[in-house]
Amino acid sequence: MSNDLVLSQLFCEKHPSDAASILVRLPYEYVAGFFGSLTPAQGMNLIQHMPTAYATQLLGYFETDFSARLLSQADFATAARLLRPFKPQQREPFMMRMDAAQTAQLSRMLNYTPG
Repeated sequence: MSNDLVLSQLFCEKHPSDAASILVRLPYEYVAGFFGSLTPAQGMNLIQHMPTAYATQLLGYFETDFSARLLSQADFATAARLLRPFKPQQREPFMMRMDAAQTAQLSRMLNYTPG
């Protein structure tokens, strides 16, 4: 692993809000490539600091399995916030790859209509 990559990962780990504000200025393709060097927990730590619209678009650039692993690291509120913009048929591939208990809870949250 190169020193630049190690430094970038350490910066993201220690300063996730600052790192996220830098990453959202970059093209999705570049950020998606960088996320490939992170663990799902590290990636979700950054995504939690990104605007929902950007984070949702970014999930679309990842392999479905990687997106599901990222979402599995999120708390339910964050995962629901990120999945809500997707149509139900677009959410399904992510949720099929997640733990059954997580999927059940997220389905309840996503299907709930306030009112």
